[in-house]
Amino acid sequence: KSFLVSGNAPPTTLPPKTDSTVCEPNPAFSVWSRKDKLILLWFRYTLTTPLLGHVARAATTSEVWIMLEQMFHSQTRAWQMHLKQQLQTLSKGSMSILEYIEKKRAISDSLVECLTTVSDEDFVSFLLFGIGSDYGAFKSALSIRVEPITSNELLGLLHREEQRLEDDNKDLSPLSANVAAKSSSTSRSGQAHAPTTVHPKVQCQICSKPFHEAQNCYQLLNMSDFPPTRRHDKQPSKKLAFNSKQAHIVSGNSPSTLTDPWVVDSGATNHVAAILGNMSIQFEYTGTDNLVVGNGQSLPISHIGQSVLTAKHVSNSLPLFVPKISKNLISVSQLC
Repeated sequence: KSFLVSGNAPPTTLPPKTDSTVCEPNPAFSVWSRKDKLILLWFRYTLTTPLLGHVARAATTSEVWIMLEQMFHSQTRAWQMHLKQQLQTLSKGSMSILEYIEKKRAISDSLVECLTTVSDEDFVSFLLFGIGSDYGAFKSALSIRVEPITSNELLGLLHREEQRLEDDNKDLSPLSANVAAKSSSTSRSGQAHAPTTVHPKVQCQICSKPFHEAQNCYQLLNMSDFPPTRRHDKQPSKKLAFNSKQAHIVSGNSPSTLTDPWVVDSGATNHVAAILGNMSIQFEYTGTDNLVVGNGQSLPISHIGQSVLTAKHVSNSLPLFVPKISKNLISVSQLC
């Protein structure tokens, strides 16, 4: 230590004797100087290259120590502040009590290595601060305790409190499940009395019965059972639209197709026949729907039925016969 602390070096000379005015060299200083140089040499061989560049100009061991202390003081101070913040803010979270206390103690030991001691009373306060609201009753009971509690005592009490909370949660689990089931049942019962949105029923255009469309009607192939013609409503309930954009032409060789080709239309929502003879099965349409064309004109639907085209893999099921249409149309969306 006498070599690291400045001012502990012996004087270089001895005071002159009474009969002389010349100062003699101090043998003790020579011994001290040799030892100091050995320690300085040891520093230079043990320090890393970046640190050695900072202390290369030091002439004594004391100067090396002062330079190193100034260099690391700010870094040590910042690290101490970081550890203190961790010790204060670390919370238990999902960790067990043992894991939580071990982490807090490791931070406290790191502070001791940085020459900052943490009292046992402060350590207890830091532990209680981070255990969370589940231990609120436990912390309230400790606050009215007269005698201070040590960290070792707190560890045992916290461990027992943790076991008690786990047992309480196990006992409450079946009750929570029953409450959840009852709530779900009540919710379903409440929904039964709640007002429901009424959706319009699907009505068949062939048999006038609900819950199925004309193309799925069981009377489609039994022409004798079709219902009589009904009066048309004043306003159509639904409009079938198609785009007048025309694409590919499919020519038919069967007499049922006559001489008129079928035009593939990517915008049409239904197959449309311009000639009634193009439909192998036909019956009068009794619904209220009209066909709306690209210019906005609404054309009446006269018949509905079936027609099998001669084009390969094309089955034109349930086309609409519209007398005022100029082309036989195949709906691309119905083929997909």
